[in-house]
Amino acid sequence: MAIVYGIFFLSGAAAIFVDNTARTIYGQRYFSGINLDQAVSGFISEVMSAIRATYRRAAEMALHKGIKFPAADPTMRKIRQIITEKVLEGGPT
Repeated sequence: MAIVYGIFFLSGAAAIFVDNTARTIYGQRYFSGINLDQAVSGFISEVMSAIRATYRRAAEMALHKGIKFPAADPTMRKIRQIITEKVLEGGPT
């Protein structure tokens, strides 16, 4: 699953959503300005909440079908879509 990095630079910060095993970057968003800690942690929390809610819905639908876990490919497509939308939503801050 994806790992989230919050990286801080002298002139800004970045939130990067990656899968180290697959060597895939799902999305990244750069931040600048004041209150970087709050901006980055708030953004990461927002994205992760949306991912958890999406996975929870997929898991519930799978259970209703008698399947223990949701199908990986469609679930990961939805998760990637969430990350992409959230990253593009606000652009750099």
